[in-house]
Amino acid sequence: MAIKAKAEITISRISDIEKVNRYYLLQSSTLVAPIKPTDGAAIGSNWSKAEPSYVSGSTSTLYFVDQTVFSNGVLKYSEVSKSSSYEAAKEAWNKANSAQNSATSANNKIDGLKVGGRNIAEKTNQGVTGWWWTMQTGGYSKTEIVENGVRTCKLTRNDVAQSGWSVILYDNIGRAKWKPNTVYTITVYVKGSVSTQINPYFRELNGTNSLGAVTAVKNKIVANEWQKLEWRFKTANPLPSSANQNTYFLDMDSKVGVWYQFKDLKIEEGNIATDWTPAPEDIETRVTAAETNITNNATEISLKASQTEVANITASLDAYIDKSTSMIQNINGWQFNWDTLIRTAEADVANHTDYITLKNGDIILGESSSELKVKIANDSIQFKGTGMDEVEPDPDATAWITGQKFNINEGEIHNSLRIGKLQIMPRANGNFAICIVEEGSCHGE
Repeated sequence: MAIKAKAEITISRISDIEKVNRYYLLQSSTLVAPIKPTDGAAIGSNWSKAEPSYVSGSTSTLYFVDQTVFSNGVLKYSEVSKSSSYEAAKEAWNKANSAQNSATSANNKIDGLKVGGRNIAEKTNQGVTGWWWTMQTGGYSKTEIVENGVRTCKLTRNDVAQSGWSVILYDNIGRAKWKPNTVYTITVYVKGSVSTQINPYFRELNGTNSLGAVTAVKNKIVANEWQKLEWRFKTANPLPSSANQNTYFLDMDSKVGVWYQFKDLKIEEGNIATDWTPAPEDIETRVTAAETNITNNATEISLKASQTEVANITASLDAYIDKSTSMIQNINGWQFNWDTLIRTAEADVANHTDYITLKNGDIILGESSSELKVKIANDSIQFKGTGMDEVEPDPDATAWITGQKFNINEGEIHNSLRIGKLQIMPRANGNFAICIVEEGSCHGE
């Protein structure tokens, strides 16, 4: 039976990427998005390599396309995409502009009313920021508690009995904004563990140089319930020169374990209380922080987009990658690696019994219906077969196996020849010796 064999070599030409160019197109958002340039053609003059910066107030949309130039001069284009960084900058400006318009509208309303509106207490509803509890004896703890999205501050007395003075204070009252001989309204929501009264005072940290006189509108709270407290305050004329002024809350119960929770503190000009609003300085700070975060995020988004685009380009080149096949022998045996395998009748690689069988770590070569096979094992290469039918070898064959018979036209043996237990070995004088091999030793030379 004739031995079958087949070999094919696939040669692929690979074109390397010479460079990748990014082009930009800024156009009105109302226009239809530009289409992808035709592969192989030069890009249109309406595209530019220079990335335009966002101009405040612009409603345009920035598009980009990547041009891949291969070493053979072929041009390929990616799909047209929107610039995420430009869109992020546009969104940030719109938000900031909306916030500014809202603030301007609010200020205009405030100016028109001449009473109430602008909060001169800064950094309110920012948790424990600005809140303190000082006392002659004992100590306290402060905790931020978020309720319905509002960052409140909870102050709790420790287990040391009260003796002497006890003062809760808030130190971000915008001292430079006070006007002399002017009426202000102070409001704050308070919840406590006890029913008590609370009154505010405005003076220096040492208790001197009062800013004016306070009149209570509502200063009593009920245990474990939120209460909106309100006071009127008229500033002195002239005002104390010291800028070290604080908001003091006193007259409350300060026994062991008592706690108070605060939110929505507002100090506003006039005698009409309005709903809580943050100080304009707080809005500006938050807008600036938001713009910084948006800018940083836009940069990150742009970098991630670029990485994704590179990955997509790499994936598109898979068709140009060379395929190879290798057989490697190491200490653990033979390893057969292939990228592409030419198969007969589309047989599965792992179960290829037409000519190649992978079994128990061995490679068996030979047609499945033939007794004659070559087995490549971890420790040997074996030729298998029992049929004794003679074959006509190819004219250029130097050796062949028929069944269990090894045939050779011409050969050379340099050291020794062993047939069964008979071993023939050459001697140094040019003669040869014949001996019988027993238990690993040669006898009877």
